[in-house]
Amino acid sequence: MKSPLRFGVLGGDRRMRFLADLLAADGVPVIAAAMENDPPALARHVSVPALLAEADAVILPLPVTKDGKTLFAPLSGGEVPLSDGLAERLAGKRVFWGMPEKLPKTEAWAGVRAKDYFAREALTLGNAALTAEGAVALAIREHPAALFGAECLITGFGRIGTSLAPKLLAFGARVSGAARKREDRMRMATLGVRPLRFDEITQPYDIVFNTAPAPVLTAPILLRQKPDTLLIELASAPGGIDRKAAAALRLRVVDAPGLPGRVAPKTAAALIRDAVYELLEE
Repeated sequence: MKSPLRFGVLGGDRRMRFLADLLAADGVPVIAAAMENDPPALARHVSVPALLAEADAVILPLPVTKDGKTLFAPLSGGEVPLSDGLAERLAGKRVFWGMPEKLPKTEAWAGVRAKDYFAREALTLGNAALTAEGAVALAIREHPAALFGAECLITGFGRIGTSLAPKLLAFGARVSGAARKREDRMRMATLGVRPLRFDEITQPYDIVFNTAPAPVLTAPILLRQKPDTLLIELASAPGGIDRKAAAALRLRVVDAPGLPGRVAPKTAAALIRDAVYELLEE
């Protein structure tokens, strides 16, 4: 892609590192910063002040921040504070970011004109597919028995659940799903998944995948599980598993948020790149 803009990729995990290299491979002028511990191979790595001085457009990470105080930058050798000074340096640029909800509610940050690439449906669908693939790999690695014949439960049935169910069925697992919405339960039935309301979860399962960002796996449900039931949390914090009840019952919980960045960062980076290109064309 030919671009008159010089891009800066600032912070983020390995997705953003690969994003910088994918842009460079496309011939896009690009620099990167706050990735000192794992810098990109093709894009030039510079300091944060240098990036803010040179770049016309800046791509911030997914999520932009986890704590509301610093930029999400696990590859950086230090912290990048989300000061009003940073916002003011971004205000005159084209900015692209993902999941900005925890950014400081200040006038300076409100003045940053940005587009949310994570709001693109193609990206969220692709991200769900990568999450589902990673969840299957995690279940195979962490559970001592095979997926073939395993009793699996998916709680919540949005994009991730819809992508995860066929993958589990392909391994020969017996899959049930629980959701509040009738249309979600109908979608389960069309995929060959046993549809349940949450009050109908009465049996134990080998593996439970939670995708709902709400407290759905409550103590009464967890009490029905087996000592070796594996609980995989795919939803963002605080998730949907009653941690106090799970700990009391000694049930194993594996936290797996942000799986695309952990299991398929290059593919996840390509999804972000394509979303940014679409936003530029618009």
